[in-house]
Amino acid sequence: MKYLANLLYVLCLLLSTSNHSLAQQTGDLSFSYPGGVVELILPKNSNVLPSVQYGIREPVIIEQFDHWRVIIGLDINTLPGDYLAYIKYPDSGSPAYSIKFAVRQKSYPITEIDTELQSNINIQHNTLSDLDFSNTEQPIFPLKLPITGEWHDAFASQEFNTAINTEQPSLVSQNFISLTSTKTEIISSPSKAIVSRIILGDVVSAFATVYLDHGRGLYSIISGVSDLSVSTGDGILAGAVIGKLSQDEKNPSSRILKWQCMINGVYVNPLILTQI
Repeated sequence: MKYLANLLYVLCLLLSTSNHSLAQQTGDLSFSYPGGVVELILPKNSNVLPSVQYGIREPVIIEQFDHWRVIIGLDINTLPGDYLAYIKYPDSGSPAYSIKFAVRQKSYPITEIDTELQSNINIQHNTLSDLDFSNTEQPIFPLKLPITGEWHDAFASQEFNTAINTEQPSLVSQNFISLTSTKTEIISSPSKAIVSRIILGDVVSAFATVYLDHGRGLYSIISGVSDLSVSTGDGILAGAVIGKLSQDEKNPSSRILKWQCMINGVYVNPLILTQI
């Protein structure tokens, strides 16, 4: 009887902790570095979306047949080491718990720039509210390239400001990838999205910047678009034409497309999201 009682106790303990034991970082750590992403697998006990907190915004949560797939964006300035994400199942009545994941080290090249060129290296948007369209649809991976061609991947490379008149030189990290073309190219949406904002001729580009809300906190920001085919509030499918990258008659080589992606409020390398 004592043996059966002990066995029942162990079984109850296992059942009570099963929700937590299945939460894990996936075995593929190839993208878990600053400027990349980390993937977590959570147990699926119901169809109610779990709450996952890391940083100031929730990461992307995708429903699979028997589990939840969580994709966390890692800020360019994240230091290598162990970090925690906090998980809560709203319909379970159980308290929130944490899961630890590892961020590995990656070194990026450092070069020198002038102060005037910093705006071409690090594109920051006025406020995160620029991206608050709140599309609750589930995003679809992998993302597709807006234009096929030779993308310049200098994402997270660091530029050191050594201007003479700078009192405190600082490192500036590039937060986009770019493509230069002399041809009239069609620009398409990397995935299904809602067009949350369009800015015409801002400081980022002489042409339009288009904000695409792919759902659940995943955004694309594409700068350098002309001949717009979309309007704010449009719902579009993957591959839908959003505009053109047209040839500049005065300087054919100057037309540059810049692509940024954000997850949970931080910039991540868009090329990674074309591979997961």
